[in-house]
Amino acid sequence: MMTGEAAYRPALGGLIGFLRDRGIDAPVFVCRASYHLGRTSSAVRQAQQGIVDQDRNIFAGPDTDALGAELRHDDFHLDARGQDLFADMLVDSFAAASPAMKASAAG
Repeated sequence: MMTGEAAYRPALGGLIGFLRDRGIDAPVFVCRASYHLGRTSSAVRQAQQGIVDQDRNIFAGPDTDALGAELRHDDFHLDARGQDLFADMLVDSFAAASPAMKASAAG
């Protein structure tokens, strides 16, 4: 993966800004996801983690890099078992963020 943090973070921030500019303040969950052909990118992972900001309704999602090659049908995309595990991890991320989301909604 050739994308560095300096390029990735502003692009991700731009996507979130696009939503916010249109009045969409829904929670955003950012996964740590950089696995590609057996390798991960620390720069991408840092950008993903670095944009998390509960005050801006941006929360940490699952670390899908933890789901290795045995859970990917092409050493990149998750297979059915990997997708099921990801769904479980996502539910856990929602539950962990729930108190902060409620506090933000109460504002």
